[in-house]
Amino acid sequence: MEVHTITELEERQKAQILRWTLLITLSLCTIFLFSYIARGRYELVPWMVGPFIVPLLVFWFAQKKFSAERISQVFIFHLFSVLVFERLVCSWDYLVDIMFLPSMVTIAFFLLRGSARWIASFYLFFGLALSSLIVYLWQPFPIFYENSTLIGSVWIAAVATIAISLVLHGLYSMQIQEAMQYVLESSIEQRRLQELWSMLISTVI
Repeated sequence: MEVHTITELEERQKAQILRWTLLITLSLCTIFLFSYIARGRYELVPWMVGPFIVPLLVFWFAQKKFSAERISQVFIFHLFSVLVFERLVCSWDYLVDIMFLPSMVTIAFFLLRGSARWIASFYLFFGLALSSLIVYLWQPFPIFYENSTLIGSVWIAAVATIAISLVLHGLYSMQIQEAMQYVLESSIEQRRLQELWSMLISTVI
């Protein structure tokens, strides 16, 4: 039986969830990118490539060299910050970000630990609310994202937020089963060693 410590198991599980999250997010951003190009919304391409796709590629290569815990924290902070600040170029009632909220909170709770999960979630909620309020009262920048022109994006967001939640919950469930199997095998192995040790003591006595 391959032996792992609990810390090693947690790190391996965290790395697996991080890889899947990066892969899903990168795939989703690519779908948005091609939908913008297909509809001739070329002015939106830099808003997807610069803040999302390029950093996601950087995170993908970085997670192979650094700990998943550290990359996860930076990834979540970057992703949530981009969503908050890009909200300043969206209409105040833009639906796409709102539909992504459940999946974003799910990602935060799977990739972060303890109070960091709540801090990241509240940061996203209050950040989006504040940005929407600024746009509603002031509108400091030109509006690129509106519900009337991005109906396709709303459907993409609706399907994606369900898919992200299902994939991460399914992946986590598989990891829980793997961890339970490891604990069971460890218990059996420990019991066998105890029996052998008892037999040895009896023989010596």
